[in-house]
Amino acid sequence: MLTRLVPLCFFLILLGISRAVFAQTAVYEFLRLDRSARVAALGGNSVSMKGDVVALFQNPASISSEVDKSASFSFQKNLMDINAGFIAYGREFKGIGDFGVGLSYINYGTFTRADVAGNTSGEFTAGDLCLQLGYGRELEKYSFGTLRGGIGLKYIFSNIAEFSSSGIAFDAGLLLDIPDEKLQIGISILNVGTQISTYDGFSEPLPQDIRIGATTQLEGLPLILSIGFINLADKTDKVTDKLKFFTIGGEFLLSEQVRLRAGYNNKLRQDLSVGSALGLSGVSGGLGLELKKFKFDYAFSSLGVIGIQHQLSVATIL
Repeated sequence: MLTRLVPLCFFLILLGISRAVFAQTAVYEFLRLDRSARVAALGGNSVSMKGDVVALFQNPASISSEVDKSASFSFQKNLMDINAGFIAYGREFKGIGDFGVGLSYINYGTFTRADVAGNTSGEFTAGDLCLQLGYGRELEKYSFGTLRGGIGLKYIFSNIAEFSSSGIAFDAGLLLDIPDEKLQIGISILNVGTQISTYDGFSEPLPQDIRIGATTQLEGLPLILSIGFINLADKTDKVTDKLKFFTIGGEFLLSEQVRLRAGYNNKLRQDLSVGSALGLSGVSGGLGLELKKFKFDYAFSSLGVIGIQHQLSVATIL
């Protein structure tokens, strides 16, 4: 018999689908950032990923005993002076379930303060912060595999100079693991919530997101393939337009210690379209190295004519 977690997961997912047609420009867009180099290199969708603690940022159902005492630290170098950092940690509690905690931070750099006439009066900074807690556990065990469910809670804080805003949000997800087929299928609804305090008294929606995906290791090949769809809560003229929001990534197992990764994010490519100058928009790649207790990952993501985004991650067992 399934636990009470199942109805809650499905309720939040259905809630997200029902509100998708009303999605609009949102506040706290930094919540969409890739939280690790591995995820970024594979196209940005980790909803069906297992055995990696950073997957909790996109699907709390991924939190399991496999990531017990795992920690991940990531630094993302964006354009100009914009930098971001992410931390994730997982822990199993026997008889209760599996927990994960994550911290996301982005600093937008220093800006010159000026009035409408162009007169300057010093400088100011801006940044965003999100602290989240996730919980996952096994819901049902079938002859062919295991269904896991998870929920997450987020506290969000954002500031621009002396102004600030805060919010609260929930995540929910399901992850089906089929070991014999080396297949995982995941679905999640992210950022269902509201602002607690606003910048100007006008409440803005959060960047609600619905993601689905599948990850499998191809038979006879040293390749782990991930495909899926992201940002399915975004407003589109037609429902079929959401089929364009796909991602695909491949992880080539060169050896037990070395992995080569490549990915493509078609949603990102569409968002970055500037006339016909698409370049390599949406294309990503990277390398993973495992040395004793440590895993080192690097990724680059092409933003087309805008530039290249770089990310470094380190994971270990604490």
